[in-house]
Amino acid sequence: MTEEIPLAELVPAPSPPGRPLIAWLVIVSLVALTITAQRGPGKAIDPAAVDDLQRSILEIQGKYLVAAAQTPAMQKSELYQSVQSLDTGPLVQRLAFVVLAGELRGFDEALRQLAATRKFLAQSGAAVSQSHQRTLGVLEHLYRDFSASKWHAPSVPLADRQHLVSELGWFGSLALAPDGVRAAAGGQAARSQVVSAAWKTFIVVLTASIVFLCVGAAGLAGAAMFIAYALSGRLVRRGGARYGNSGLYIETFAVWMVLLTALSLAAIFMPQARDHRLFYSGAASLLSLAAIGWPLLRGLSWASVRRDIGWYLPGPAWREVLWGVVCYASSLPIIACGFAMTLLLLQMQHAITGAPGGFDSPSAPAHPVIEWVSKGGMADRFAVVLLACVIAPLVEESVFRGALYRYLRDTTGKWRTGAGIAFSAFTNSLIFAVIHPQGLFAAPVLMSIAVGFSLAREWRGSLLTPMTMHAINNGVMLIMLFSLI
Repeated sequence: MTEEIPLAELVPAPSPPGRPLIAWLVIVSLVALTITAQRGPGKAIDPAAVDDLQRSILEIQGKYLVAAAQTPAMQKSELYQSVQSLDTGPLVQRLAFVVLAGELRGFDEALRQLAATRKFLAQSGAAVSQSHQRTLGVLEHLYRDFSASKWHAPSVPLADRQHLVSELGWFGSLALAPDGVRAAAGGQAARSQVVSAAWKTFIVVLTASIVFLCVGAAGLAGAAMFIAYALSGRLVRRGGARYGNSGLYIETFAVWMVLLTALSLAAIFMPQARDHRLFYSGAASLLSLAAIGWPLLRGLSWASVRRDIGWYLPGPAWREVLWGVVCYASSLPIIACGFAMTLLLLQMQHAITGAPGGFDSPSAPAHPVIEWVSKGGMADRFAVVLLACVIAPLVEESVFRGALYRYLRDTTGKWRTGAGIAFSAFTNSLIFAVIHPQGLFAAPVLMSIAVGFSLAREWRGSLLTPMTMHAINNGVMLIMLFSLI
C-alpha cells in the first residue's frame, strides 16, 4: 500500500463465480460459535484485573468529588446525593462510600452508613474476611473520635491507620485527614497532601473533558459538512460498487474467519501459551491475513485484489492519514450515540434482573487487554500497543472494510446509493462488533465505531484512512487504560 495505483488504469477482470451461500454458512456458524464461547465459563478475563480497574475508576471519582467540594460552585449536599449509587457492589466500594459520606455530609452520616453496612452484612449472611472486619472497626473508632472533636483519634493506633491505608488506598488517607483534622498537630500537612492529589485528578479530568468537548464539537461540525456534501452530490466517493468479483470476497472473509479460529485454537497448545499469549495472539492475527491470497488462488490478479479491497493510495499517504484523523473526529457523534445505547442496555438489564446483589461487582463489558495491562510489565504494555494500534488495524480493516465491505457494496450496488451504504455499513459493523470479546452489551458502541470506519472506506476508497481511525481509537482507549491501572 505504499505506491499509488491510478484508478483509471485498473479495469475489472472477469472472475470465476463465487459461492456466497457456503461462505455465509461458514461465517454465521463461526460467529455463533464465537458468541457462545464468550458467554461460556471459559472466558479468559481475570476478575481481579477488572476489579483493579473498577477500583481505579472509583478512586478517580472520589478525588474529583473531594476537589469539586472545595469549589464555590459546588454544594457538598448535592455532590453527596450524586454518589448514592456507589453504596453498592463489593464491600471495599461500600467502605469507600462511607469515607465520602464523612467528607461530604459529616461524621455522623459516616457512622450511620457504617451501621447500615453492618446491618446489610448481617441480613445477607455474607462471609466477611478478618481484614474487612478490621477495616469496619477502624472506621467506626475513627469517626466516633472525630465526631467528638478528638482530631488525634486516640482510639486508632498506628497499626490500624496503616491497615486502613493498605485496604482503602487514597480513601484510607482521606478518612484519616478530614477537614477538621487541621486543628491537630501535623494535621495540616496530611490534609494538604490528600487534597493536593484530589486537585491534580480534578484538573486532569476537567482538562480532558474540555478537550473532548472541543474535539467533539469540531467532529460534529465536520459530520454536518460531510452530510451536506453527500446530500448535494458534491462528495466524491471512491469505495462504491464495482461488480464482478464480489463472490470471491465473501469467500475471502470466510477463509479468514476459519484461519483465525484455527490459529487461535492452535496457540492454546503452544509452549508456555499463557506467558506468551500476546506474541501468539499477534502471530495468529498476522498469519490469518494470508486469507487475502484467496482471490489470487481463484484467478484474480494482484492489481485487481488491491483495488477491490482498498490496498492502494489515491494520493500521498500523509493525506490519507490526515483524513483518518479528520474522519475519526467526525465520527465521535456516532460513537457517542453508540456509547449511550450501550449504557441504556445495561440499565435495562439492571431494571429487568435487578442491580447486582450482595457484594457482587456490577457487570460491564470487558476486554482481556485489561488483564494483560494489569498483570504485565513494560514489555507487555509495548506488545499491547503494537497489537492494538498496528496489527489489529492492519488485519481487521483488511478483512472487514476490505473484503467484507467490498462484497456487501457490490451486492447492494443496484440499490439506491444511501440504502446500499447503510446496509453494508450496518452488516459489516454488526459482525465486527459481536465477535469482539467485550460481549453483546458492548455491541452498540463497537458498531458505532465500525460504522465510522465503513463510511471512511466508502469515501476514500483506500484502507489507510480507516486503518488510521482504528489506530487512533485503540490508542485513545489504551492511554485511558494505562492512566487507570
